[in-house]
Amino acid sequence: MSERTSKRPGIADYVAARRKHKDCFLDEISRLIDWKPIEKVLHQKLKRVANAVGNPASPPLLMFKMLPL
Repeated sequence: MSERTSKRPGIADYVAARRKHKDCFLDEISRLIDWKPIEKVLHQKLKRVANAVGNPASPPLLMFKMLPL
């Protein structure tokens, strides 16, 4: 990979700076729902810390949030 020789921003810097996170429907849901009680219940029910192979288990709240998708 080549190194940049000038300190001036390039086209990739311009594109990255213009790329902004736009609020979407899922962001609105995340703001409306209080996830703490749900997370507490999930941690009580799912006490796994590793999967069958021994890798760290996925966070239960993240898996729960993926269900509607």
